[in-house]
Amino acid sequence: MRTQGDVEKSKIGDVERWQSSRSEVRIWTPVPGVIRFKYFGFNEAAAVPWMAETANRMVREGRSPADMFVDCWDQDGYEPAFRTGLVEWNKRIRKDIRSMPLLIRSKIASMGITVSNIALGGLLVPYTDRQKFERAVQDSMAEARRAS
Repeated sequence: MRTQGDVEKSKIGDVERWQSSRSEVRIWTPVPGVIRFKYFGFNEAAAVPWMAETANRMVREGRSPADMFVDCWDQDGYEPAFRTGLVEWNKRIRKDIRSMPLLIRSKIASMGITVSNIALGGLLVPYTDRQKFERAVQDSMAEARRAS
């Protein structure tokens, strides 16, 4: 576990975690070519460099392009620079992303996806039903297993 100010970075099993007093981000790879993100709380721009470094490493170690599934269900909101930082990172690695489904319930997240999709050419696919989102994850994992 590494700490920096009020930020803690840790790894438990295959799940890597960035946590502050206001938010948490978890990233893991259930199979090569599928990367999962889980957001909690009010996400901060300070997490973006760690997220990019962690996911970039997972892409290099796995299969590219990767499906990146983002679970925003427990996200309460985010700093504007969190969204813009992620969009800039996604634009830089666009060739490494096959799809980016997001599970959302927040109207703020929905608006952010609409704005972000303008810059990302429709890459982001919003889901509001957890079962459909998890089915898409399972389908992607099965396809990744067949491809390896």
